[in-house]
Amino acid sequence: MLVRMHIRLLLVLAYGLAVPTLALAQSDVEVNANVEFNFSTPGARSLGMGGSYLGSVDDATAAYSNPAGLLQLSKPEVLVEGRHWRYQTPFADRGRASGTPTGTGADTLGGVTLSTAESELDGISYAALVVPRPTWALAAYYHQVADFQSDFETGGIFSLGFRLRPVQSTYALEISEAGLAFARQWQNGVAVGIGVSGYSFRLDSFTQRFDTSTYYAPANFSRDSKVNFQTQSGEQRRVGGSLGLLWDRGGPMSLGMVYRFGPRFDMEVASSNMSPGVSVPPRQEVRFAGIFDLPDVFGGGFTLRPSQRLTMSLDVNRVFYSQMIKDFVIIESGGASPEDFVLEDATEVHAGVEYLFTGLRLPIALRAGAWYDPDHRLRAVTGPEFNQILFFAGEDQIHGTAGLGLSLGAVQLDAAADISDRNKTASVSAAIRF
Repeated sequence: MLVRMHIRLLLVLAYGLAVPTLALAQSDVEVNANVEFNFSTPGARSLGMGGSYLGSVDDATAAYSNPAGLLQLSKPEVLVEGRHWRYQTPFADRGRASGTPTGTGADTLGGVTLSTAESELDGISYAALVVPRPTWALAAYYHQVADFQSDFETGGIFSLGFRLRPVQSTYALEISEAGLAFARQWQNGVAVGIGVSGYSFRLDSFTQRFDTSTYYAPANFSRDSKVNFQTQSGEQRRVGGSLGLLWDRGGPMSLGMVYRFGPRFDMEVASSNMSPGVSVPPRQEVRFAGIFDLPDVFGGGFTLRPSQRLTMSLDVNRVFYSQMIKDFVIIESGGASPEDFVLEDATEVHAGVEYLFTGLRLPIALRAGAWYDPDHRLRAVTGPEFNQILFFAGEDQIHGTAGLGLSLGAVQLDAAADISDRNKTASVSAAIRF
């Protein structure tokens, strides 16, 4: 899962990918192919129900999920959530994209071998304070929108007439927001909500490319073998917002909608033909201004309560990933063009159930759910073969979720897990009502 980066440039010098005797045209930085965000509704309760909560959100997570839901709270509430993320990011590592392996040196594998970059991160993913009144409610909140890392190195893929240079790449992205949300009762059970938040953005990416002693030699990541490097960096604050609606007349059914506006962040991309700190021979370096566009998200949710114990919910979210490559630019095309790259919008489907055991000394809620996560890798579908090797199509993911909740009077404790073939998330949240 990495992303359509609405960036004005992702560059590499023309000779950056191939062995000098078989120099290739320039390409985009492949570390951008798959970036993960945290767009799902926060809170362990929501996570346990497959992230489906827009139509029934009734706790402090409403400040982000759907600000209109703040009116579902009858008492002031503080909620804090911590999450642990484990990312597994596929990348093109070694092998042969076309032609028959020669059996010489590193050229022994037929087909492109994919490897996986793994990273584990944890932290406070959400916190909020809500103050409700009979006809309006106000909340302050913090949300971790993205906390993603991907580090990998490649062996250098062979094809007919060229070899991609071995690469070492690191990528770290952090996006968080802190803001205020306000909800107002309208009429006929309809509530409206608005959120305004300040986003904090930080990106650091470093990709180094290496030569090999001979065309078929194994990768050599020594300092003397460095040929060039590319960096992406940015640190900025911007303002975003959200609009929400909730229809709930106290019956067995409720509906919710939300639209979240993602801001655009300035960043810088640089490419150099030498490793950092090397001045002889003279280093050639180019720098460009770029844009990182956080995608907008539109969601709608439906909740059905057949009884006081059973809740069933369904959310459909549209994530506008295509915004990220709207101004995609390739410098010194070398046969490639922005039209070669595709990053499609994704429609996520979230579903979940909750059953409350009320006959116990302490009420316990059991939850389960699933959600569909469409492939949202940045792909090259036409143009030079080396781009299509590096920017390949991914796979859709099905996430299974489970969780439980324990009510201790004014305190609500929840825990949940979200598991797919590639990524895993664990969540613990606590809410206090007073």
